[in-house]
Formats: sequence, C-alpha cells, structure tokens
Amino acid sequence: MTLSDIARGSLLVPLCMVAVAWMGEAMADASVCHSIKDADERAYCLAQARQNHDYCYRIKDGDSRNECLAKTKGSRDRCHAIKGHDRRKACLALIR
Repeated sequence: MTLSDIARGSLLVPLCMVAVAWMGEAMADASVCHSIKDADERAYCLAQARQNHDYCYRIKDGDSRNECLAKTKGSRDRCHAIKGHDRRKACLALIR
C-alpha cells in the first residue's frame, strides 16, 4: 500500500459519510411529508423535500400546482400562470 492509496482512502471515507448524512436528511424530510393527510399538501411537501417536480402534477389546485412547479423547476413562467395576484407576486419575488 503506497502513500497515495492511503491518502485516497482517507479522503473517501469522509466523503461517503457526508453523502450518507445528506441522503438521510433528505429522507427524513420526505418521511414527515407522508404524515400529512391533505393530498395536495402532501404532494407539495414531497416535491419540495425531494426536489422532484413530478409530485407537483398530483396537486389539484392550479395555482398551488404552478407555484410548486415554479419552485422545484426554478422557472418564472409558471409564476405568471398563477391567477391570484398576491400569490403571483410572491412567487415572482422568490424565483429570480
């Protein structure tokens, strides 16, 4: 075993630990979402926790769906599709 192998191995362990901790944190956030009773709120929570816009399409309310898509995709065009004036302005302020 050479010095470069030892150095490479010692860097790999902390990197793996950080990756596992980060994944565990994301899974913990998603597990909280599953306890939400309202289907639209649960889908919104899962979309935000997992950063997956596919969950947004489960939301029945159009404004909430567009807001969810804007936040997960980071696209301002979805903010413009929101009908509520105050919600649209809030969405546009968040997505820059």
